[in-house]
Amino acid sequence: MQIHKNEITTGILVLVTFGVLLAILVVIGMPGVIRPLNTYRIYYDNAEGIRPGAPVLLAGREIGKVTDLKSPVPMDQRPNGHADYEVSIDVEVARDAQIYHTETVHLTEQSLMGQEVIDFVHGDETSGLAENHTQFVGERVPEISEMVADNIQRLTGPGSDLVLTIKNAKTFMETLNSSQIPQVIQNAAQLTDTLKREPWRLFWPATKSYPGDEQTPAAKKKDLPSRPSEEKTPNEGK
Repeated sequence: MQIHKNEITTGILVLVTFGVLLAILVVIGMPGVIRPLNTYRIYYDNAEGIRPGAPVLLAGREIGKVTDLKSPVPMDQRPNGHADYEVSIDVEVARDAQIYHTETVHLTEQSLMGQEVIDFVHGDETSGLAENHTQFVGERVPEISEMVADNIQRLTGPGSDLVLTIKNAKTFMETLNSSQIPQVIQNAAQLTDTLKREPWRLFWPATKSYPGDEQTPAAKKKDLPSRPSEEKTPNEGK
């Protein structure tokens, strides 16, 4: 009799175990059976990095996952005004998640060097809740490498601020070289050097000659000091 009871207990435990495993498999493989889900389709120009099973977020909170990706989308099936959006991504999210008709759907990295995720943000409550199988046009957030490349192109590319600044500096230097400013600077340097070496020239007539200066013989003779032997004594001429 005791053996019969043990067999019944063992059989019940086996059935319970199989039931729990079956429930877990159903929840993992077919979550819509236990919890109602909505399916949405999102279009992007590029879906680099996203994979089936990737998390779907609502303002950072996980509400579902990516189920399918298709590319390229036929031209007649692409959203109006976005002929270059050639990737469609299907997602399944909890039906009680408040996804509105007007939403910004980002395709972005969850963290630095992290996996790609889809994030519904900036929902407009006045547009109403999105029904099952609603379609959205998403926005792909540039990666860090793309932003760095864009900034380098903006700084060094044709028509950039850096190129314009270099061009203006070159034009300024050419204008400066063709003007009289270099000569004025040179003259000021010579004046400073002369005042350092011969400060008495501030009070004595200058006799220093500069390149380009020409004196007549009479001016040169006037500048020469007279010698004592040439000066007449009071008794001369008598």
